Amino acid sequence: MAALFAQDRVKIAGRFPKLEDELCSYCGAGRSPNLLDAMVWAPSDLMAGEQFTGMIEYYRALCEQDARGWSFSNQRQAAADVALRAPDGLTALYSITRRMVSIPLNGVINLSQEEATPLVMTGWQMAD
Repeated sequence: MAALFAQDRVKIAGRFPKLEDELCSYCGAGRSPNLLDAMVWAPSDLMAGEQFTGMIEYYRALCEQDARGWSFSNQRQAAADVALRAPDGLTALYSITRRMVSIPLNGVINLSQEEATPLVMTGWQMAD
């Protein structure tokens, strides 16, 4: 995971002062702090594919259900492109469908409704 952060393949969006304190204070001895563990395991689970299902898949399904207003099932909504403006500084995105999207210089990316919904829920803006 450290290598992925060093290569800028994983980024943390937002401000997390408690996580930052744990990252700065942990020196490798003893049990690792809770937020540090979450920072490592969440991207690992998301990037590992179908072999790791459970909590991440459960919360993803809840977000989809909330955003779409229907119960989660094997039925998928038809893909419709949604144009979003990426936050400054991002060069790539791993979507909820495990697809890597390169972000162009203008910052506008086209995603399916399924990929765009969780990003809009976290504050990403629709492109003009």
